[in-house]
Amino acid sequence: MARDLLLSQADISSLSLGRLTTMPSLNLETRLEALTAMEGGLQVVGQVAAGALGEALELRQLALKNKNAGQLKSSQEQMATADQHLVKAIDTAVSAFRVDERQLTARLTAKALTKCGFHIRTARGVRSNAVWAERGHQIVAALVQDGGALELDTAGVSGGGCNAVMEELRMTLDELGVDADIRRRVSHGDDRGGQLIQRACLVDSQNPELGLIKQFEEGLPSKQSAPTVMVSRRRLSLEVPNEHS
Repeated sequence: MARDLLLSQADISSLSLGRLTTMPSLNLETRLEALTAMEGGLQVVGQVAAGALGEALELRQLALKNKNAGQLKSSQEQMATADQHLVKAIDTAVSAFRVDERQLTARLTAKALTKCGFHIRTARGVRSNAVWAERGHQIVAALVQDGGALELDTAGVSGGGCNAVMEELRMTLDELGVDADIRRRVSHGDDRGGQLIQRACLVDSQNPELGLIKQFEEGLPSKQSAPTVMVSRRRLSLEVPNEHS
């Protein structure tokens, strides 16, 4: 099964997976138990870090065998080494998972905007994906970062028009099985768009979707703080202009 397909079905995120390596109270057994309890967790780790996971499981079996044989010191050392391999495997999976979350979020956002009648242009960078969508005089720009963080900006709307566009997008994402919440609104009060759109056009006016990537990855990020990341299955946190945009 492709990793992004598994991601769309698994009830985990890079954040929940990453917590398994940062909680000091966990040892090999409790860490492995928690990973196994996550829907799709063990499969994801196995797909991207089969070697480290395999070494962890083999050492665990050897440690249990030595424990039963009364060789407690060897068993404890092997358990500790097995736990190090498991942590390495999970860390590798988290890094890959964050990229997958970015790709899935970008793909679903592009699909939703297309269903809303927008003509879209997409671009993919090293650490981000971009969607530039146009519908008549309306523009929606989406920048997706590793981990699925999604930042949105609008142009060509006035008054409360951006709210209507964002609600339309949210409802369409919902139809695609995405539970999207607006976590933060940023007012720019300019129908030409906020910093995301204006900086993208400044960097590359002919290919603004590439401008979105360049302004983020080449040292020209928005002065606004980063949006909240995706924290559960196919759940997007949207950062959008507020009602004064």
